[in-house]
Amino acid sequence: MQEKGEIEGVYLANSLQEGFVYHALNQGDKDDAYRVQLIWDYHSKINEEKLKDSWKRTQAAYPSLRLRFDWNGEIVQVIDKEGEVDWRYQDISGMSKEAQETLIGEITQKDRFEVYDLTQGSLFRVYLFKRGDSHYSCLFSNHHAILDGWSMPIILNSIHDHYLGQLKGEALSPAADSAYALTQQYLQSHKEDSAEFWNTYMGLLEDQEDLSSLVKEDQRHIDLGTYRHIQDHQHIKMQIEGVQYHTLKSFTKEHGFTVNAVLQYLWHKQLSIYSGLGTSVVGTTVSGRSLPVDGIESSAGLYINTLPLIVSHEDGRVVDQITEIQNRISELNTHSDINLAALHHDGRRIFSSLFVYENYPVPKGGEGNELGFVFMDSV
Repeated sequence: MQEKGEIEGVYLANSLQEGFVYHALNQGDKDDAYRVQLIWDYHSKINEEKLKDSWKRTQAAYPSLRLRFDWNGEIVQVIDKEGEVDWRYQDISGMSKEAQETLIGEITQKDRFEVYDLTQGSLFRVYLFKRGDSHYSCLFSNHHAILDGWSMPIILNSIHDHYLGQLKGEALSPAADSAYALTQQYLQSHKEDSAEFWNTYMGLLEDQEDLSSLVKEDQRHIDLGTYRHIQDHQHIKMQIEGVQYHTLKSFTKEHGFTVNAVLQYLWHKQLSIYSGLGTSVVGTTVSGRSLPVDGIESSAGLYINTLPLIVSHEDGRVVDQITEIQNRISELNTHSDINLAALHHDGRRIFSSLFVYENYPVPKGGEGNELGFVFMDSV
């Protein structure tokens, strides 16, 4: 493990990371599902070298940005003592705006299919495009195995603080992210603590839902429980706004619900209607930051996990059912350190749909947005 250089730590991969490794080995060359891209603009003059140095300083402070994997025995995450920023800078200010947009779009698409080797460090890439004297675009690409959505504003705020500090001649020395290593140690020493909870919890799953009625008629012979690769991606966008939005907010405030719990109820209700069963199960992404580790909320890494949320649809008040869902989500977050594969039976997946509720702050470009930071998109 130390052939390339000194390492800072070795920890067991968490369950989601294990899944990403299996995916990379089996489908990584043709499925870009776990490559994450964020795009933003700076509407200010940028010192490219100082910004690059700020990325280096942030990488030094956050172990997850120096992470790679090894699976000669068990799958482990290896933290290198030093990392290397894959920095890709281009001055395209001489091109027309339309040509700039085309080039950035082409590079963004090409990046999606530039495979990450999980055995190597620097599982992220930074593209900075100079589009004018006071206009830069940045594309940040990373493999999901090293960062979750909550981590992104933490990383970016660190970079911007370092950068602005350098411009002002201030040497910032923020504390290193020690919570990441402490969390890995905690998870390894409490690996069996949640076994009793999960043994009881999985007993709630009486029937496996059948959603074949939602598939095109000529494809209903496909067993969704064993299907592995989506070939024809589709998407639909819905927006809750106006009166509906204000009604939803009033409802959540009156009963002490999160929007997440209400939307989960609505999705589970649909699955119950279409499956005809009294129990529905959906893969639910939990934050994984409810562990008793100091500083975990300001740490960067892959803390989330995807776990089965089982809901029994019994007669009763909607408010009571949403309350039960909210309590159950809290329980899953408390017992999130479980390998999803350990819950599977007969090689079939437990759920056929995944519900992800994202709610975290957009990073800022310094106090008063000195950098003219504008978040553009994420894929």
